[in-house]
This record gives sequence, structure tokens and C-alpha cells, in this order.
Amino acid sequence: MSNHRRPILTIVNYGELFSNDPDAEAVPIEEATVFKKQNITFYKHILREGSTDLIFAASCECGCLVGNFYTGVTCEDCETVVATNFANDLQYRRWLVIPEFMPPIIQPTVFKVLDNWMGNCDKKKRLLWSFLNINLPFPDELAARFKQGMTYFYENFDDICHYLLTEYKPLCVGGGGKRSKGIREFLDANRSAIFCRELPILNKSLHLLTGDNIKYTDESVPHILRAWMELAATADTYRNGITSATYIDERAAELMEDYYLYTKSIIVKKIASKPGFARKNVFGTRLHFSSRAVITPITDEHQFDELYIPWRIGVASMKLEIINLLQQRMFYSMSDAVRTHARALTSHVEEVYNVMLELIEESPYKGLPVYFGRNPSLQYGALQQFFVTRIKTDLNDNTIEISPLCISGPNADFDGDAMYMIRLFELDLMGEYQKLHPSGTMVSGTSMELSNTLRMCPESIQNLNLWAHDDV
Repeated sequence: MSNHRRPILTIVNYGELFSNDPDAEAVPIEEATVFKKQNITFYKHILREGSTDLIFAASCECGCLVGNFYTGVTCEDCETVVATNFANDLQYRRWLVIPEFMPPIIQPTVFKVLDNWMGNCDKKKRLLWSFLNINLPFPDELAARFKQGMTYFYENFDDICHYLLTEYKPLCVGGGGKRSKGIREFLDANRSAIFCRELPILNKSLHLLTGDNIKYTDESVPHILRAWMELAATADTYRNGITSATYIDERAAELMEDYYLYTKSIIVKKIASKPGFARKNVFGTRLHFSSRAVITPITDEHQFDELYIPWRIGVASMKLEIINLLQQRMFYSMSDAVRTHARALTSHVEEVYNVMLELIEESPYKGLPVYFGRNPSLQYGALQQFFVTRIKTDLNDNTIEISPLCISGPNADFDGDAMYMIRLFELDLMGEYQKLHPSGTMVSGTSMELSNTLRMCPESIQNLNLWAHDDV
């Protein structure tokens, strides 16, 4: 039996980040109120669009060379390298700091782990929220042993987790028992970072806001604004001596919820959604000599790692090779070769077609190596290595044909899904990327059986699995 253990997730310690950053600034709450004027002040100085601390356009120090085109070039006048600090200087600058009279809140990543682990206490209520909020229902078994509230949960966290892991049956048997695996190790490894008083706010350049009043186009803004208002209101009532332990616990639970929703909206909306930073600015961009098209199935006899690409994609992605071979083998002039290639983008040109066939035939592999994928690339098999073996000559057919055996990995089907293709020019790298070949996803990584990323009829999969286990 293998002794390999999964690595323990290490979370960010907000307290260390805050104390180690000399530029970190706590948002003032001592003199704040919840009136509109103070909200606008918070909005302007903490979250307003743009930042004087960041330079969006690359520039040298003297300003002679400005523009991202010059990135990396050394200016002859000031002898500095043209650069921008936008991508490298987006640290947290503003923080919400919870005062000592309130309990700290759970670090958002830990909160998500604990919430997934504890699950529901009834059909609608989550057990973790029932621990934190004194106004929510609480299972009788736990109510006989523990109290509710943020302060109590913070002060008795270790005892609560120990009981849930060792004696609370819903988390010791069945599905709950499976979820409990690794929880103790995770909590031990991150004990100093589980609770936090310093809550970071994204650099204001990453919040999309408009106008001088409280107007925003960023879904995360209302959550952090409510968190600040909750903190300010609690501090104000505490200064006036009209608080109670129950009131503080209720406000701390509200603060926990607001800040958790703030971080969740950043991950779900700002980063991972289709309009988010990652998909719009990273995955949504296109490399040179890459393409994207709707996929259709290969219906004739084929090998599972073949691709048939449309005419225009072939002409565009092989531009350099086509122009080169028209000159070297067919003795075209440079201008004639460029014009011929341009004409082939809108019509069938036999010379260009022959050049593309030569490139496929002369490849040391079964065809031209490419990488074919579909976003988001969250699982192994979403990006695979294929070989272009055919150029389709129908100019009205703009689809890429792929084997039906290989579409489960990228979670694609033939109802209009589009996938992207990237040419691999450096053949010396083929060995490095061999793991992306579809054959690498055919066998399960946990047992000797076919993977669920291989799409075949159930009878064929069952027979092959029986053969693999010598049962037939």
C-alpha cells in the first residue's frame, strides 16, 4: 500500500501580511458613523477607481519611452528599463481591523473548509452558521454540550472541533466521516491563521467604480461596504456604552457574513466568471497562430488523436510555412507568395493546398502537432495534444472535427461548443508535453480501469475493464 499523502492546504495568514507590510493602512472606524457622508468618504478614499500608486502604461524613468510596446527596452537617455508596476504592485493597501472588544472572524478559506466539512444541521441550515449565530436553530446533542455565538466559538474552537471529529456521529460515520479525513491535519497546520482581526481589501485599482456618489459596477463593493459599516456602527455603540455581549456577537456574525461574501464574490464573479479577470484577460486572449472554432465529430475511420481543421484555419495558422515554401520550392517572389497566401484566405488555391499537404506529410509525426482545449481548464484532459491530419477544402465549413472518443476530458459536446487550437512549432518540446496526449487520460489514476474521460459505449468499457482485470 502506498504511503503517499496528499499535501495539506496552507492558507494565507492575514495577521502576518498586515504586520509585515510597512505600507498597510487600517481603515479608520473610531470616528466613523453610518451616515451617507461617511460612506462617500470611504468610497472615495478606499475604493475609488484608479490609483496614483500604480502605473498602467509602461515607461522609463524620464518618460521618453512610454507604452507597453517598449516593455523591457533600455532607454538611451536615462538608462532605465521600460516597465510597469501594475502587474507586480497590487498588494493590499487598506485593511479593516477588528477591535479587541469584538471576537475575530474566521479566515474566509478556513470558513469554506469548515462549512463544507460540517454540512447541514437540518435541511436548510448550515451547522457552522448555527455555531456562530445565536439566533439560529442548534442540534439538541450539541446544545447540551456547547453554546452558540462568535465569542464562544472562538474561545472553545479546539474543544468543539475535537468533539465533532471524535464523538459527533454525523461527522464520524458515513459521508460525514469521509469529509472529516484530513480536517485535523489541516487545522493543526494552519492553527495560527484560522482566526483573523485584519481583513484585507483589494487594491482599489481592482474595484470598478464610477461617479462621485455611491455608485459601483463591481459586485464585491456592496459587501465590503456593509462590512465597514457594520464595524463602524459596532464601534460607535461600544464607545457610547450601550452594547452587550449578545449585541457584539450578533454584529460579529454579520461582519463574518459580509466579509465572507466579499471574498466569495471576488473569486466567483471577479476572477472565475466569464466577465472575470482570468477568463477575460488571460484565458480569453489569443496567442499568435492559434484559432477557435465549433467542434463536430469525425464520422469516417480515424485514430482518436486526429483533428480535421477548416480551410481558413489551416491557411492562417500555417502562414509562415506557406509563404516560405512557395518561395523555396515553387520559386515565387516574396510579394507573389504573400499575395497568394492572402488570396487563399478567401478562395481555394491549389498551390497553397498542396503546400499544406506537404507540411502534414513531412511532419515527423502522423500530422502537425497542436494543442486543443476548452476553457475553463480545471481538470486533466481539458487541454490535449492532437495531430492535424486533414485540411477540409469546403470554404463554407468552418468547424474543427474531433474524435467523439476525446470530448469528455474538456467537457465538450457537439451542440455548438467551441474549442481552441494552438500550433506547436518547437518540435523539441514534444517530449515535455507528451502527457497531454489523449492516451494519458484513458486509464484511471486510482485503479486499473478505463477513465471516465474516455467516451465509449458502456458495453465496450465493461469488457475492456474485465480484460484489464483478467476476469474474462
